[in-house]
Amino acid sequence: MIAMTDVKVDSLDVIVVENSPHDTRLIREGFELWSRPYRLSCYLDGERALSELMQRASLGPLNRTLLVLDWNLPGLHGSKLLRQLRADPRFDPLCVVVFTSSSSELDRDLAKKLGANRFVTKAVNLDDFFHALVSLQELV
Repeated sequence: MIAMTDVKVDSLDVIVVENSPHDTRLIREGFELWSRPYRLSCYLDGERALSELMQRASLGPLNRTLLVLDWNLPGLHGSKLLRQLRADPRFDPLCVVVFTSSSSELDRDLAKKLGANRFVTKAVNLDDFFHALVSLQELV
């Protein structure tokens, strides 16, 4: 896990699963632009994120939780992680955004079929990248 922001009572939980340290840094910077309070946790692989999500689900509902999921993860691929989460009713309230460099329609369709709430292709332009992250706060 890579650090957390200050916790507030009405804050959202944001869990980022991203194997690129560069993209993780940019994602963290993008979330700093949010107007809503949040608590951010970052994981470099799907296995650690799944373990953390299972632990959180055992403590209570995840209805104020946003999962920002890279699709092309080594080890436990994003599609496999999403499939496991959506097979478990405890994760029904979890809002999942696939945030990936993939622009493949096949990936987009599979993510939707597996239960992603949104599929966002990472923008090359930094302003567009940050805008995409800021727009996620409306989902949860």
